[in-house]
Amino acid sequence: MVSDKTAVKILSVTLVLGMFASPFGLVGTASATLTRSNQSVLAFQASGSGLAGSGSVAVVSFFSLSRSTGGGVLSGDIGNIIGHEWAELFFSLTVTGPANAPILPCPSGEVSYGGEVTSGSFLGDQVIVASCVGSGVPAAILIRQPTPDELLFSGSGTGSSTLVQVQQGVHASEVLAAGSTSGSGTAGSGGIQTAEIDEVLSDGSLLVEGAFTGTVSLAQLGNTWAGNKAVIQPGCTLATSGVADSFGSFSHQPIASSYTLTNCPPTTLAEQPASLVWQVGSDKIFPIYFGTGTAAIEIAHEGF
Repeated sequence: MVSDKTAVKILSVTLVLGMFASPFGLVGTASATLTRSNQSVLAFQASGSGLAGSGSVAVVSFFSLSRSTGGGVLSGDIGNIIGHEWAELFFSLTVTGPANAPILPCPSGEVSYGGEVTSGSFLGDQVIVASCVGSGVPAAILIRQPTPDELLFSGSGTGSSTLVQVQQGVHASEVLAAGSTSGSGTAGSGGIQTAEIDEVLSDGSLLVEGAFTGTVSLAQLGNTWAGNKAVIQPGCTLATSGVADSFGSFSHQPIASSYTLTNCPPTTLAEQPASLVWQVGSDKIFPIYFGTGTAAIEIAHEGF
């Protein structure tokens, strides 16, 4: 049985996300006078190792500087002596500039945030994400077990850090998604893991940020992408599209993802299973990469 409070949250998320498919107006805004607030968004691919094993991960996170809170998602392939497996986790962020953040070679400054894994792999462990400011810049992630203090994974790579402005008092909904696909295309065959955050505000603003990592034709791949469209389709399917950044694999190529919830309509905001279709390139007959697989979805709803 879904509680009344949870049902209201799910309904409000559905209404807000409905703007993805609607070209008309606002769903609603808070009654208070709206002011602008900065939100930090990090997206990157990183490779590394630790007690949990070695591998590569894709990470996307957001952090509201006015509320000192945020969250993120990680998806990747981490291996040990037993073998490689898909690692997917969702985390909350509550600390700006944690004391044990990695020091990166940043020409224009560094941002870092700390928090805790709330769902998925490494549940309850500590997370730190860090990035230089800009695009195509160094970035890193640390996952630590607090008791006893052990470094489970330390990864570094390349990504982007952007500062976007949102309106305080406007309700926001975020869909966080981690996916793992296998497939093929003109680039060859292999597997790609993806992390994505889709955020919509009731003033009509849309933010889609993603990152991916994987191996295709024995070549290690990784990059980030910025989305420009998101649509809710029948059957609880969220379809997004964007363009890969210039500094990594598949640079400037179209990226399209489609997530379909296993349970429709959703009865919870917590992590839930979904199927994923993920494509690089616009040619439907000869895509650069076309993969299918599984995903985990988490929905967040709050006011900034």
